[in-house]
Amino acid sequence: MARTAAVLRLARPIMVPIGYWADRFDGLLAETRDLTMPEMRSVMASAARSLVDEAERMSHRVAENVAGFLTNDDTVVTASYSSSVASGLRRATGADKRIRVLPLASGGDRPSFGGRVADAARSAGLEALVIPDTDLMSAVQQADLALIGADSVMPDGAVVNGAPSGLLAEAAHGAGRPVIVAAGPAKRVKEDSPALAWLRRGRL
Repeated sequence: MARTAAVLRLARPIMVPIGYWADRFDGLLAETRDLTMPEMRSVMASAARSLVDEAERMSHRVAENVAGFLTNDDTVVTASYSSSVASGLRRATGADKRIRVLPLASGGDRPSFGGRVADAARSAGLEALVIPDTDLMSAVQQADLALIGADSVMPDGAVVNGAPSGLLAEAAHGAGRPVIVAAGPAKRVKEDSPALAWLRRGRL
């Protein structure tokens, strides 16, 4: 189990939540050293369920925070794909807020990342229109705010995410539109985290 956690940390080092939950699981694993194998299996299964529940509670809090930032009739421009953004939009609908969503296509794959955001928004009853990446500035001018997710949040508050998110943040800032980042505590990079070697400026 410890070896598996170590491999998981290296699988996607710039996605800090993977390492965060692997570390949490590793900490619980250390408490099982004096148990029999059946006891250890039971404790590990219980620990895994507990961490899943905690992760879901964390996601719900982020979604509530995102929904709280949005006001009725807002037009939101977004980029890449973020489950936190999608959940926040759904939560806003539950609060009877009408939101118009303009996701940038964010790449040529089918379905594109923007298409996935649009599908999530439409399934929640929101109006959504996928915007070609080349029309970034037009989308920003139509929007009240930009909303993006994050793979990681650096100790100084800098955000690491897909390249389209960076372009959107720069364009929104230049146009005087607020930029909101949807990210929970599991995405914070610690000062002593090995992930910093992968996340230093200039490497990505």
